Amino acid sequence: MKKLSPNKKAFIALSACIIILTSIKFNNYQYSPKISYNDKYNPGSEEPFGTYRKGNIYIGDQEFIDRIFDESTDDVYVVDLRDMDNPDMEIYNSYEFRNRDEMMDILEVLQEYERRYPTNWYRTNPSMMNEWRIHNILYDISFERSHTREVDFDNLDEEIYDSKLLTKIFKD
Repeated sequence: MKKLSPNKKAFIALSACIIILTSIKFNNYQYSPKISYNDKYNPGSEEPFGTYRKGNIYIGDQEFIDRIFDESTDDVYVVDLRDMDNPDMEIYNSYEFRNRDEMMDILEVLQEYERRYPTNWYRTNPSMMNEWRIHNILYDISFERSHTREVDFDNLDEEIYDSKLLTKIFKD
């Protein structure tokens, strides 16, 4: 991997700070979920696990998601990698999701999936939202787009993104 010059690192850091600081809003926003679950779902089926306010949410292994992925829809495609040493859930094209309510809907569905089909995966919604937002900012400034195009919520990142300061900065 190519090393970044100190000037490029400074530019990226400054750009991220400007984006974060200009996005701070102060209000008493309340999230109201608009999700439903497919009670007939079985892991490994071709059916969506649930829906959010704009489409279906499909969760499955890499092969399944690659086979059904359709970029022309508002559906969400999640690769379930919770059986790894570092359990993980990866959202395809996560950079396309910007609306806080939609993002929260998706995170709630991931949490319900874990409740119904438990593993050693553990992430909190605030840390996942912080990580997702940072991925989106980095994608917007064209920083390693091959890595920031999808957000992956692995266990080791919980500690990194579980920040009350980040959560306050990203409040809508």
